[in-house]
Amino acid sequence: MKWTSVIIEGNAVEEAVVLASARIQAELEGQTPDLAIVFASPLLGNLDALPDMIANHLAPRHWLGCCGAGIIGGGEEVEHSPALSITAALLPGVDPLPFHLENDNLSSFDRDQQAWSAYLGLDPATPAPMLLLADPFSFSAEYALRLLDSVFPDSPKIGGLVSGGMRPGSHLLWVDGQTHRFGLAGLALPGAIRMETVVAQGCRPVGTPMFITRHRDNTILELDGRPPDVVLREMIEALDERDRSLMQRALFLGLAMAPARDRYTTGDFLIRNLIHLDQDTGALGVAAHPDPYQVVQFHVRDADAAREELATLLNHCRIHQTAPPAGALLFSCLGRGQDLFDRPSHDSQLFQAAVGAGEPIPLGGFFCNGEIGPVRGRTFLHGFTSSFGLFRPLEAN
Repeated sequence: MKWTSVIIEGNAVEEAVVLASARIQAELEGQTPDLAIVFASPLLGNLDALPDMIANHLAPRHWLGCCGAGIIGGGEEVEHSPALSITAALLPGVDPLPFHLENDNLSSFDRDQQAWSAYLGLDPATPAPMLLLADPFSFSAEYALRLLDSVFPDSPKIGGLVSGGMRPGSHLLWVDGQTHRFGLAGLALPGAIRMETVVAQGCRPVGTPMFITRHRDNTILELDGRPPDVVLREMIEALDERDRSLMQRALFLGLAMAPARDRYTTGDFLIRNLIHLDQDTGALGVAAHPDPYQVVQFHVRDADAAREELATLLNHCRIHQTAPPAGALLFSCLGRGQDLFDRPSHDSQLFQAAVGAGEPIPLGGFFCNGEIGPVRGRTFLHGFTSSFGLFRPLEAN
């Protein structure tokens, strides 16, 4: 297995494809890529011609891609500037299965394993990494993730909502040279490959874990037997000035996705927005439907919290790997990048330093309108998140 990733910035689209293809072919010593993942900024112009250009200059056996407001490739992140990235791989023993979905497929297939298996050509009993690129205007991504998890529970899923367009029909998705303006572009990778995921939601916990002792739908009525507004007031009084300030503008709720335990660590919580705090009842609305007696903990978000969380998750990944991954993909939120960290390529550079063991890892991706990745085995749509997929031969540990 061999991966390579390049990014071309500031060129017209055809010149960018020519340059990127030449560099990939050199890296792969003239071998035809089994797979290419392509991300292109609309600022390049003439993206409708991109499939023909990819066919003429690179001709991968299979390829998947979309447009993006920010582009990641070659371990670099390019924002607010025209750019094209191509991440390509030689995948012996892997049979890439590209597919396209629309909402009609979801209502038709529902949780019917046989229908999904026939459409994708994939055995639900065989784990296969999945890459998912969804148009936010036309596709019910969260519903699709629930269905795919129910039918393919052992297949890890990573991806994001397409960005760069301003209205329905303005986004472009590519599946094996076919252009789509709606739905989801996907790819399954059955065979001799495995994908490890790292999902950094950009938050750190404040206060202590608590049980939801009473709730109705998405409204929490009691935390550890007390109204949420009372809990929040007491927590604010116990925090330092910096965290109090963050709570006023960047407070979230983490829902524990692991069984109840004495200690929770980074990656145990699914982060969700708070919707409202009822001044009369003290009830707290959250953008989720929690379970009875689920453990929750408040979280705050800023650049330091996001940096610390990602570093912790990547260091954990490095400690438990015997060798760096052959290649990786990064799906990062439009709200991260330079706007959050005040410098370019923050997450990509942190990834290379923590996981690369001194050798650059081919890393491509794009900045998303929402990020797809698992938390404790269940796949969710996130915000302000960086979702990494790390690829290794199946036999590697």
